[in-house]
Amino acid sequence: MVIAPSEAQHFIAGYQYLLAEIYLHSNGNPDVDVLEMLAEARELVNVTPSLLDAAATKLESTGQPVAADVLAAIKTLQLKQWVFLRETTKYAIFVEASGEQAYGVLGLTDHISDIIGGSAATFTAGLFEYQGQYVCDGIFKNYVRLGPHLKSEYNETLRLIKKNGGFHTAIPRFL
Repeated sequence: MVIAPSEAQHFIAGYQYLLAEIYLHSNGNPDVDVLEMLAEARELVNVTPSLLDAAATKLESTGQPVAADVLAAIKTLQLKQWVFLRETTKYAIFVEASGEQAYGVLGLTDHISDIIGGSAATFTAGLFEYQGQYVCDGIFKNYVRLGPHLKSEYNETLRLIKKNGGFHTAIPRFL
């Protein structure tokens, strides 16, 4: 349940490039760990979305633009606390911690369960729309395993979300 390797590499290159520009432009420490840098830049974008366009414009002015499909995907970023319940043969199931919506999510290069070492966990991560699918950025913070009681509660929440039409597995296409 991952996107095609070439698409993953294409997205990752643009994502890292743009977030690094945002991080460094906001006076971030250039010697910080890459994942920490990306997580901090992602949080900055969540608070101030206009940073995306400013960084993209700056990179384009230097002759190194971010691919349009990657920029469009990053603009759909939902940085939230998610509950990862399990993986199916098609996707990983992410439920908003608020219990309002749920998504069938693909990983970029690895299965979500391989990254976090199992299922039934909550964490902060980025979810974005790319190539007609919902995809996780693979940068996890505030990770906590769920016990059986909470897992059961979120499975019931998922059942209600599905019943009410709030479970999304692919991006609707409008002609």
